Amino acid sequence: MRILAILICVIISTSLNAQVAINSDGAMPNSSAMLDVVSTSRGFLAPRMTQNQRNLIATPAQGLLIYQTDNTPGFYYFNGSSWLSVGGLQVETDPIVSAINGLVKSNGSTISSATAGVDYSRGTSSLTTGILRSETGTGNLSIALAGDFPILNQNTTGTASNVTGVVAIANGGTGSSVQNFVDLSTNQTVNGQKTWSSLGTFNLGINVLGGIVNLNSNSNFVTNINTGTSTGAVNIGGTGVQTINKAAGGTGAKIVNIGTGAVANTILIGNTTAGTKTGVNVATSTAQLHIGQGRNTAGNAPLKLTAGTNLTTPETGAVEFDGTNYYATSGTTRYTLAKTLTATRSLNFPNTATNLSSDLTIPLAGAQLGDVVLLGVPSTAVSSNSCYTAWVSATNTVTVRFNNYSSGNLNPGSGTFRATVVRY
Repeated sequence: MRILAILICVIISTSLNAQVAINSDGAMPNSSAMLDVVSTSRGFLAPRMTQNQRNLIATPAQGLLIYQTDNTPGFYYFNGSSWLSVGGLQVETDPIVSAINGLVKSNGSTISSATAGVDYSRGTSSLTTGILRSETGTGNLSIALAGDFPILNQNTTGTASNVTGVVAIANGGTGSSVQNFVDLSTNQTVNGQKTWSSLGTFNLGINVLGGIVNLNSNSNFVTNINTGTSTGAVNIGGTGVQTINKAAGGTGAKIVNIGTGAVANTILIGNTTAGTKTGVNVATSTAQLHIGQGRNTAGNAPLKLTAGTNLTTPETGAVEFDGTNYYATSGTTRYTLAKTLTATRSLNFPNTATNLSSDLTIPLAGAQLGDVVLLGVPSTAVSSNSCYTAWVSATNTVTVRFNNYSSGNLNPGSGTFRATVVRY
């Protein structure tokens, strides 16, 4: 009888108010509700079904509610285009997430609330990233795979401020990169070691503070500094005590070109008032210009002048070479520098009769007929009333003659004679 009474109340309430009240005390439904269910001991039981059964509902109405028993069980409602979990994510038809209810994380297959202080940026699965993506065209959310972010997921190590690999580091990275990764056409600060493997253009210049700066340290490319149409100065070195090395280190031969362009360059080395010491091929310079020793192989002379045309007007201090002779100018006078050939030989002249002479020879490579000969006589070979003369008697040969002007025979002592040929 009680059940019948309830049904009669429901029928009467429905017909009179177009509302339904289900209760045990006969109370009228709330004025704002079409269906008012009241109980303190029982709940409302929605239709229960699996995900496959839910998906088989033909033409579900917008707002249809069911309870799904598998594959992330819970209440689901149909929003007119897809089934969504009650209390989950809300997505518009535009493929951009419009609202996310709190931070989320991924364990490789499902999405749940994140724990404060835990880094989920790389995911917990080898195939997933822990990053949500919105699929173009549908707006559906899914877990991004590593392949969706090859730069961030596959080529980075460390934290956001310490990154290594082909990555875009623009602010504060302390790792290294092998990519032309930063647009330095505007002011930016790039910390840590950076390597550019491709051509970079720096419109505002580069200011490097601290550390080692390597330009083209491990490649065969040309390194250009201040080339093109630039008219700015190139300054190397500051006010502090510094060692500036060029073409230093390594085992490869270095070719250093300075001022080799097609224009008349002026290259200044040193300071005239500070007493700068410039060394070439020496470990330490002990003079304003200190040239290192030569080598015995071709192309290793310590100093070489190329033949050219002498100055029209001599300039004091100038040294010139016209291909035949060397010249040095003092004041307004240009002097020809003598080219000498010299050789020594031990000579022992025989006993020579009065008013006669004796001849011996000294081989001297390069000597030519007519050359001027200077002779050095050892003191052991000097005798009174006698003298020595010398001349080029044949190519590569100097003849030395002992002349006896005394009244008797002379037998000079032996010794080492030096013959010097002067050529012009």
